[in-house]
Amino acid sequence: MKKRAKLCLYIFLVLSFIALGILGYFVFNNPNQNVMVGSRKFVTFNSVKNATCYSVEVSNEDKTETENALYTVDKQQIDGQDNAFKYNVNVEVNNKKVAEESYEQEILNQNNLTNKIDCTIKNYKVKFFDEDGETITKTLIYENQTLKDFDTNKFCLVVSDYFDDLFKQDGTFYVKCTACNDEGEIIGDNGEPISQLITYDYKAYYKDDFLRRDKFYYNGVWYDYVIESKEELNNLVWRTILYRGGKEGETFYVDCPDINSGNINTLVFNAIDLYPEYNGLNYNKTFATMTGNVGTLVNFDYFLDENFTKTYQDLSNLNSGIYQQALKSKNTKFNQFAVEYINNSDTSKREFYINSDNIQDEVVVYNTEQLFMVVQSGARPKFVDGKSDIAKIVYENAFIVLEQINTSNTLTDYEKALNIYRYLTSEIMYDWVTYDYMALTNDFSIKNFGNYSCFYLEGVFYNFDGLDCHYAVCDGLSKAFSLMCNIEGINCFKINGEIINQGNHAWNKLYLSAEEEYNLEDGWYYVDVTWGEGRISMEYKQYLTHSYFLFQQDENERLIEYPKNTEQENPSKTYDYYKNVYYTITTLQGEEQVDCYIENDDNFDKILKIAYEEYLATNSSYAIEVKLDSEYLDIKNNLYYEFLMTYNDDSKKILFASQHGIGSNWNWIRGDNILIIYFR
Repeated sequence: MKKRAKLCLYIFLVLSFIALGILGYFVFNNPNQNVMVGSRKFVTFNSVKNATCYSVEVSNEDKTETENALYTVDKQQIDGQDNAFKYNVNVEVNNKKVAEESYEQEILNQNNLTNKIDCTIKNYKVKFFDEDGETITKTLIYENQTLKDFDTNKFCLVVSDYFDDLFKQDGTFYVKCTACNDEGEIIGDNGEPISQLITYDYKAYYKDDFLRRDKFYYNGVWYDYVIESKEELNNLVWRTILYRGGKEGETFYVDCPDINSGNINTLVFNAIDLYPEYNGLNYNKTFATMTGNVGTLVNFDYFLDENFTKTYQDLSNLNSGIYQQALKSKNTKFNQFAVEYINNSDTSKREFYINSDNIQDEVVVYNTEQLFMVVQSGARPKFVDGKSDIAKIVYENAFIVLEQINTSNTLTDYEKALNIYRYLTSEIMYDWVTYDYMALTNDFSIKNFGNYSCFYLEGVFYNFDGLDCHYAVCDGLSKAFSLMCNIEGINCFKINGEIINQGNHAWNKLYLSAEEEYNLEDGWYYVDVTWGEGRISMEYKQYLTHSYFLFQQDENERLIEYPKNTEQENPSKTYDYYKNVYYTITTLQGEEQVDCYIENDDNFDKILKIAYEEYLATNSSYAIEVKLDSEYLDIKNNLYYEFLMTYNDDSKKILFASQHGIGSNWNWIRGDNILIIYFR
């Protein structure tokens, strides 16, 4: 009888130490059946008589994901030692062997009245296996440990180490433990399975916990949640804002001596300041906490949401008087080119680079800000039904536009980029209503106006009820240019910066390969779609100019705030569009090609003749854009009026627009020495 009782006691002891995997000392403090043991996390259950295996099912909080494991123990008495045993525990997850734990247990003292024992765990070893269940990937060996007053009616199970597909974020999980026999078959009481269900609260504390997590994607790079530099912390902060992870908390592990709990908030604030679009955050609601090496980004107060749909109707609700005053200045578009897009005879179905096998990364997006960032960084967006609806519509509309303007797969990158530039400057209105409202209220804060559609891709590609045109400011235009170029496989970035003494601005840089036909060299070039729309302030009209297509940036005029990268900050190339676009004119000597770079009277006279004859032939308004050589402009400062007398009479009008303000009722067109000649 004593022998049988002793055997039963040993069975209980076996169950007491299944799959411990410990490092450091043991602390069994179990108000919620969560146990912290050294660097490992466990849950505890009551042991079941005759059970040698346990089937464990773990689910996440909403029970949409579930994983199963089977813990099997093999006990052997150590020769010549009545109170010493050796255990081998096999752990299987989803029918695959993931680990094997082995240890020796020496019972030092036992109290049959309280069912408590003192024991020593020796030579504890855990071997982890690859997917084949045979190859050992790593082995952990722990120091000997002593347990006192351990309840033999309890046993522990590893949770966070083996359920890798579930424990990638902190949270609450449900763990169901069911007793099994040696063959893994469920055993029960009167035919009913003996199961226990507990709630398990998981929070990562150690480096290995974070290395097992999903990586996050930002600016073309996948990062883990082990932060090893301030640069990685910056990227995590920006990504957290972009995906609003801070509302629930984004945890990370710090493995960098320059980052500690004393300066974590300062580093977070500095990261926000480094990214101009995010510096409207309310610091009082934005902070990070750190305990030891584990940090959490929390409570980001930012305007990003699934959709950016605020339009003029919202402005009218803010202050109708100021809104009505701004609305009076609503601009109109004059398209002097009847937009001519470069195309060829290729009629094959359009194929886009972003849909090709060249794109390896696919990243989930919920709103258009995330869409823009993901595509710009070289990945393909992935949409979630019910959560990414407007972003998906915007993305699809961008493809529709590209199919209309870039009709051929064989167009060069230069031709595609030029067509995109012409579309945005010709078809998308600059949102002077919102801008003038901000000016009238003397409030240009991103906090108050950053959620209006004109700052995002919605302003360019989303059809809002009640609007007969698409409206955007520099942010929305530069994001649209970047999106369309990168869909076509043209490497393009949005630049945040400042026009000296004028305020914040956004433009682009892109990389183009050499094209002999257009005298184009390899290199990075600047593009400013917004400044390509010249504003005639007396009439609030806009006119497409090419002066900011592949332009040379004046470093004393523009300050780049982001990205702070030498290559992106200083593109090495400039390109003169006007020297490489030609019109054909018929002369006594035959047909002659004339470029749009004016260096003398004869050249200018021929261009005017071309424009005037086209105007007469079509019997409608017609405009042509040219650039005047600086020396020629100095010599012929009043040439506009000389040619005005030649081509003007009572029934016909010719107007000129330039940055110099010369001409009837016209004020300026952006760009050095750019002149638009308009017959009406």
